[in-house]
Amino acid sequence: PKEITELESLGTLSLFNLDLVSLPEELYKLKNLDTLILALNKLRISQEIDKLKKLTHLKYLDLGGNMMSKDDIARLKSAMPGTTILP
Repeated sequence: PKEITELESLGTLSLFNLDLVSLPEELYKLKNLDTLILALNKLRISQEIDKLKKLTHLKYLDLGGNMMSKDDIARLKSAMPGTTILP
C-alpha cells in the first residue's frame, strides 16, 4: 500500500509473496531503506527500475520470482552499484 512510503525511517521492508503488480511511485521517500525483499510477486521489473534506483541507501534487493530479463538485472546493477541484487 502507498501508506508504507510514510515510514521514512524504515530500514528493512519485506513484501514477499503478496502478488504485487507495481510499486508505489513514492517509494523514494523510504530514505533509510537498506533491505528490500520483493520476491515472489508479479512485478514487471522493467517497469519498476526507475522507482528502485531512487533508493540510494539500498544494500540488498531480492527480486526472485518476478518477471525480469537479464537486461533488466544489468540495468539495475549499473544504476545501483553498491546494492546486492538477487534476481
